[in-house]
Amino acid sequence: MNRRLARMLVAALAMPVLAACSASVDISGQTVSKEELARQVTTALANTMSVDAAQVPTVTCPQGLEARVGASTTCVLDDQDAGKRYDVAVKVVSIDGGNASFQLEVAPTSAPSSSAQ
Repeated sequence: MNRRLARMLVAALAMPVLAACSASVDISGQTVSKEELARQVTTALANTMSVDAAQVPTVTCPQGLEARVGASTTCVLDDQDAGKRYDVAVKVVSIDGGNASFQLEVAPTSAPSSSAQ
C-alpha cells in the first residue's frame, strides 16, 4: 500500500466506521466461514473508503459467524504499513433468505501491528 493511501486509511479509521455488507449463508451449516467473513469485511471497508479491496490492509477473523440476528464477533484490520491494528466489530443485523446482513464498526483506537511487535 502506498504511503498516501496508508495515511488516508489511518485518518479514516481514526473515527468509528459503520458499514453494511452481506454474504451468502451456508444453509446447511448456518454460518459464514471466517475466510468469507474476512472477505466481506474487506469489501465493505473498501466500499466505505471508495478504494479497491486490494488496497485495504489485511483483515482476519478468528472464527466464522453464526447466521443469527444479534450474533457477533471481532475481526482485526492489520495495517502493517502504518504499524497499527484495529478491532472491527461485526454483528448480524438481519437475515433474508440465504443472505446475512452485517453491521461493522472499526474501533477508533489502535494497537501495534502484529509486524511491529
